[in-house]
Amino acid sequence: MLDVPDRRPVEDVVCTDARYRRLFESAGLGVLDVQSPLATGKEATRWVSETSTAPWTIYVLSRLPIDEANGPIAK
Repeated sequence: MLDVPDRRPVEDVVCTDARYRRLFESAGLGVLDVQSPLATGKEATRWVSETSTAPWTIYVLSRLPIDEANGPIAK
């Protein structure tokens, strides 16, 4: 991170979209929408790569219907 006094490297974990979806499904959640917003470049912040690579992915989720015998029903 470059915008804080402590500039030591941050350990990060990569989780693919497919893995997130499996995790959500195992928790009984389904994906309604996915957004990966980009900075416009007009913000006061000096971006490194956020105008071309989304810094976050936002998942909008909902509960999946439940089958009493087998658990969540994936769509």
